[in-house]
Formats: sequence, structure tokens, C-alpha cells
Amino acid sequence: MKTKLLMMCFLMIYLPSFGESSFRFSYKINCIDDILKTSANEEKVDALMQMAAFYMTESGDTQKGIAYLLEARDLAAEINYTDGLLKSYESLGDIYLISENYSTALDYFNRKADVLKITDRKKEYAETLIKMTDLSLNSKNFDQAVSLADKAVELTKETGSDDLLTRAYYFLSLAYRGKFEYQKALEYNQKSLDLALEREDNWFVGNCFNAIGDLNEMMGNYDIAFENYKKAAVVYEEYNVIAGLSVVYFNLASMYKVNGDYKKALEYMNRSLKISIDYKNDWMIKENYMGLYGLYNLLKDFKNANKYYMLYNSFSSDKDSVHIPLSKIEIDYEIQKKDIEKELLYLKLKQEKNIRYIYAGIFAFILAATYFMFYRKLKQKKINELKLDEKRVRAELSSLESKINPHFLFNAISSITELINFDPDSAKKMLQNISGLLRYTLRTSKNEFVQLEEEILMIRKYLEIEKIRFGKRLEYVIDIPDTLSNMLIPPLLIQPLAENSIKHGLSNRLEGGIVKISAYEKIPGKVTIIVEDNGVSKEGDSKPEGNGIGLSSVKERLHLVYNGDHSFKIEKENGFKVIISIPKKI
Repeated sequence: MKTKLLMMCFLMIYLPSFGESSFRFSYKINCIDDILKTSANEEKVDALMQMAAFYMTESGDTQKGIAYLLEARDLAAEINYTDGLLKSYESLGDIYLISENYSTALDYFNRKADVLKITDRKKEYAETLIKMTDLSLNSKNFDQAVSLADKAVELTKETGSDDLLTRAYYFLSLAYRGKFEYQKALEYNQKSLDLALEREDNWFVGNCFNAIGDLNEMMGNYDIAFENYKKAAVVYEEYNVIAGLSVVYFNLASMYKVNGDYKKALEYMNRSLKISIDYKNDWMIKENYMGLYGLYNLLKDFKNANKYYMLYNSFSSDKDSVHIPLSKIEIDYEIQKKDIEKELLYLKLKQEKNIRYIYAGIFAFILAATYFMFYRKLKQKKINELKLDEKRVRAELSSLESKINPHFLFNAISSITELINFDPDSAKKMLQNISGLLRYTLRTSKNEFVQLEEEILMIRKYLEIEKIRFGKRLEYVIDIPDTLSNMLIPPLLIQPLAENSIKHGLSNRLEGGIVKISAYEKIPGKVTIIVEDNGVSKEGDSKPEGNGIGLSSVKERLHLVYNGDHSFKIEKENGFKVIISIPKKI
């Protein structure tokens, strides 16, 4: 339905306004297209309008038609072609009005009004104000409608046009009705009726009688309303005003219903429905469906009542189902227009800067090639240095481990030699533990890290060996939480510290002592390992007795492995304590 209304709108607008133009609808599309290519300025604006009309009415391509209208609008504004600009504003406003986009329609008519006001076209200005009043009524902005209609009345009085004044009074009446000021509405409606009768404008005479009927019905004056509806019906029937008949028959049905004459009410409502269906007046079709539903309910004819209720609910007109995204079309057009402008600007800049870009590209290529060659050499040099550092660190670690392992084995074998003659069972136990230690040493000799759990297991074997040597003089405690059992440490890191505590701390005490090994994670990501004893070293020594390999090797290994991200601390109060802090590595 909407598409058909759009077509009718364009036929009404363009056929009269371009009747004398050299461009006619009878021309084929390629003819108009040729004119577009060869024309300019005002002639091109007119051709664009004709092209828009062709697509909207004959081709049915609303989107393309609106695009041509927008192009005509922009060109008319650019060349100051007033008539073309006014026609484009009016056409776009009518399209948005039919599409029920009242705010955008009002915006276009307001633009048209501004142009007419500047050019002092009072009559056309008054006509546009009346149209804007109608739009304000549709959007229920009754205050604005009153303001616009008042301006239209004053302006039409200046022009001396009774035709426009009749319409201005009529729309001012409708505006006051919307504000529920029924007496003022009746006053202006009567003025409109008097002028219409004087001019024998029968269509408006019928409208005024019908409006007087509406106002009196709203005020509860049903008899007066009934009489005016009858007068309107007589005028509409005499002059065959079909659109008016569908409305006034419906209003007469309402009056017969108020008076209790349901048979007459049904007769007039069915007449209204037939006219509405014949002329595809969707709004009146739905009004009649609901009215018939109410009438049949009063008559207790529930079958027919249900029928019209279902028809009302299921009714879907073309106007409801057809959706023409007019705002989107206009937005798309503006985006496309901006894109074209950007593309033209881009091409212009590209031409101006083409040589500069070429030189810049050559310079960038030379710079990149030079940088790439320099970077490759620098990177290769860095890789070589890192490989040398890695080899050096591995060599130093292997050298330190080779110092630790012979030292430990020498002490262990010496202990077995001492025990084998007088305590074979203990010697056997020691040998089993040494065997386990040797397997551990061989297995981890190539590993950079081992789990703390494995290291502690090896320490237990070592301490068991030493416990056999020292007997009750040696006690040990290992306190390692399960949460740290899978952290990684360098192999044989703790054993030299435990060996140092036994050899240089507890061995000097006749009563012996305790070796305690513990670990904790006080700071997240940082683990502290403590090896301590309650023994004593020789008086005056700044460090425990011995060749110094144990503690110094641990220090060096920590430095090589953690590269300063560690701490190594010795405390000598009530014994000897070594505190190591290293990153937690899983």
C-alpha cells in the first residue's frame, strides 16, 4: 500500500508541475539518462527530478528514486536554484509524510517554509504552514499545531485567499480539538464552514459538518452531533466524496448505537466497511472491524463478534508490512556522497605527491636494507657471544661439580673402611646408601636442575651414612613442606652445606649436635633454604674449618645459575647457619 501511495504522491507532484517541461514521463529511461549526461545546472536539476519520478512511479525502485531526489536537492542548493530546491524539499517531505516519519517530514517542510519566507512567496508560505500544521497534528504536537495554524491564518488574510483561509481555520479547529478546547475548536470550525458555504466548496462543507459532529459528540451533545453527521453524509453522497463517506457512515453508526438502534448501526457500519475495503483505507477497515465486534457483542451474536475480533487481530495491511527505510536511504546517500568526495580528494593528493612518494620509497628501501644488514651482523655477534657464555658457564658448573663429587666420595669410602671390620651390618647399610648416592650423582650429573624432593632424598641417604659414623652424637631434622617438593634446584646444592655442618661444626663437640634442614616460601615466588647446626668452629675463625670448597662452590654455583637473583647469608650465633634465597622454579 505504501508503494502505491508513494507513486500517487509523485504523480500528483510532478505531472502538474512539469506539464510544460520538455521532459515527460512518456520518454524512455535511456532518453532521460542521456539528458542527464548532457545537461547542467537548472536543467540537470529538472532532469534529476524527472528521473526520480520515473523510478518511483514506473520502475517502482524507491531507493534509486530517492537517491536522485537527494542529488537534485544538493545540486539545487549548490547553484541557488530556488524552484528546484523547493520542489525537492516538498517531494521529500511528502514521501516521509506518507511513510509516517513525521519529524523528518516536518523538517523538510520547515526548510521549504524558510526559503519561501525569504523569497516573500506568501501564498506558498501559507500553504506550507497549513501542511506543517497537519504534520504536527499527526505527531500529536497540538501546541505546535496551534502556533503554525495561527501563522497561516494571519498570512492568508494578507494574501486575500479565501480558499487558504478556509483550510487554515479548519486546521486551527483541529489543533484546538487536540488540546480539548472544544469551544474554540467549534468557533474556528464554524468560520471555516461559513467560508466553504460561501465559496460552494462542497468537500470542505462536508468536512466541517463532520468535524462539528465530532466535537459535539465529545462534549456529549449527541443530538447535535447526529444532525451534523447527517448533513455531512448528504453533502458527501451528493458530490460522491468517497473518503468522507467511509468516515461519516462510521460516525452515524456510532450515533445509532448510542440511540440503541443496533440494526441501523450495523447497516451504516457495513457501508463504511465496504467503502474502506473497496478503496483500501486500512485505518478505517480496522476501525470498522472493532466497531462490528462491539455491536455484535451488544446483540449477543458472539459468533459474528468473534469473527470480527479475529479479523481485527489478524489484519495486516500493506502499509504495516511494507517497510521502506527512507532514513537509511538518505544516510546511505550521504555516506556515498562523502565517500566520493574523499576518493576525489585522495586522487588529487596522490597525483600531487606521487614523485615524493617514489623518492621516499627509494630512501626507505635503502635505509631498510642498510638496517637489515647491520641488524643481522649485530644479531649474529650477540648469538656468538651468548653461545660462548653458555659454554663457559657449563664448563664452570661441571668443574665445580667435579670438585664436589670426589670430595664427598673420599669421605664416604673412608667411613666404610673404618666400619667394615667391627660393624659389618652398618658398613653394609652405608654401602647401600652410597650406592644410591652414586646412582643419583650419575643420573643428575648432566641435569642443570633436579626436584627438591629428589635432593632431600639424597640428603637423607647422606645423613644416614654420617649418623652411622657418629652414632648418637648426630641428630638431624628435615622440615620441607609438600608445596615445595616439586620445585627445581641445582643438583648437589644442599649436600655440601650439610657436610660442612657435620665436619666443621658438630665434629668438634664431644656431645655432638643437631643438623636442621628447612625451607619455606614467605614471599611468593621466593624460596628460602636453611641449613643450620648447633656446633662450634675453632676460636678466632671467621669461617668454618676446612678447605673452603663446600661453601665457596655453593656460592659460585648460585651466582652462575641465578645471575644475582639470589642471596647467600651466613649467621654464627649459637651454631652455624647458612641461609639461601632463590627464585621458585617449577
